[in-house]
Amino acid sequence: MFEPGITMKGIVVGVGFMGRTHLESYSRQKDARIVAIVDRNNLEAAKLLAARYKCDAFAELGEAIEAVGADFVDVCLPTRLHREAAVLAMAKGAHVLVEKPFALNLDDIDEMIAVSGSFGKRLMVAHVCRFMPQYMFLKKAIDARVLGKPIFFSAWRLSEAPSWSWNNWLQDRKLSGGTNLDLSIHDIDIANWLFGAPATCKYHESNSNVRPGCSHVLSLLSYVDGVTVSIEGSHLMPKGYSFTDGFRMICEKGVWEWHTANTPPTSIMEFTADATREIPIDTLDGSGLNNPYDEEIHHFLACLKTEEPFRISLDEAKLAVSTVLRLIAEEALP
Repeated sequence: MFEPGITMKGIVVGVGFMGRTHLESYSRQKDARIVAIVDRNNLEAAKLLAARYKCDAFAELGEAIEAVGADFVDVCLPTRLHREAAVLAMAKGAHVLVEKPFALNLDDIDEMIAVSGSFGKRLMVAHVCRFMPQYMFLKKAIDARVLGKPIFFSAWRLSEAPSWSWNNWLQDRKLSGGTNLDLSIHDIDIANWLFGAPATCKYHESNSNVRPGCSHVLSLLSYVDGVTVSIEGSHLMPKGYSFTDGFRMICEKGVWEWHTANTPPTSIMEFTADATREIPIDTLDGSGLNNPYDEEIHHFLACLKTEEPFRISLDEAKLAVSTVLRLIAEEALP
């Protein structure tokens, strides 16, 4: 446990889109200071960022930890490299925040969890939707049965092909796991958070010869309490298509919708037989910080200091990946 007033030293690994996003969030945190940025494939970019954030740059994580020390390491690398970096960091004495998804396969996940236990170092998977006010609202409302028993949950996340990643690794299924593991896992994790482990699943993936590696996926899940879930995800939207996500939660006594044709993106709409109510997102829990990445990183750092549980457990993060792998295996069946 860290003493009050102590500033924790951190290292960010990976200077792609997510690494830069996390670096900017750390610059607004009071309890942490980034002391090094690591990227073996883009050291020059790491050096430029290091100059901006007034820290050191290294090509190798092990060298960085030995040179400057670290209380925690934030892993923002392609998914295939999560295990290697996380295991090394924990073995060298650092706690770890690793980007979603946890890893490409369950063997890597099990090793990361085992190393966390062996070295007594904490490990959190960065599922940022857990820190978005609209999903936090939905979790509380469902648990409290505000609109009665949930019946059907639909969620969608649609994007043009992700061309912003280093060497287009997001479009390489061997590196990213494909659209369902990289993109739809956000909504799959939310569905599992709301309803538990799925009882049954069906899956369909549509591909394009023009954009190999990307796909449009549809997942249909059922849960033991009778809830059905439909999740649509796409990396096949045309160039220039605005990123779109949203949900519809149908319950016995009404419906919540966010970011659909019927709702402004800054509000959740509640529809019941008696009234239609607009719930501004900026009035909800979790809306006080600049963005959900700030909330996520603030939570990670706070839990390191207080030793309280992370909002997302390792078992829950593993369940999200195992659900995706189960879905993909389901489509592969004859």
